[in-house]
Amino acid sequence: MAVEFRLLFVIPLLLLHACQVSNPEPAPTTQTPTAQNPTAQTVEAVVSGTITYRQKIALPPDAVVRIEIIDASERVRDFVVVAEQTIKNPGAVPIKFQINCPPDRIDPNHQYRLLARIEDSSGKALFTSSKAHPVITGGSANNLDVIVDQTR
Repeated sequence: MAVEFRLLFVIPLLLLHACQVSNPEPAPTTQTPTAQNPTAQTVEAVVSGTITYRQKIALPPDAVVRIEIIDASERVRDFVVVAEQTIKNPGAVPIKFQINCPPDRIDPNHQYRLLARIEDSSGKALFTSSKAHPVITGGSANNLDVIVDQTR
């Protein structure tokens, strides 16, 4: 009888525990003030995507892809590269990339843009992005399909 009583007590507890809905807290965002603006909050961002071009030609085997995220809040001449990635011997398009932007380099009040180019081994541009793609702040997408244009 004591065993039956324990089962009658334990089984509902197990069922109640199994039915509980778990609402995990969202992952905290990394936030730190910048040196330029100690009261501003910055957010770590990951920007990823692909780079491709329309021409049906192969890249040279020693090609290099350079992707930069710039702070476009200042004058064009004074832009600052906040993160970059270099991909050597990228192979065929589409070329995948992923850039982690350090939180101490991002100010949520600034505008950031992604630029891409493909160069030969001597540094001569073969393809470049014709526009600077908005990323990170202002509701911009952080996953992009970038089409670069052949240079002349």
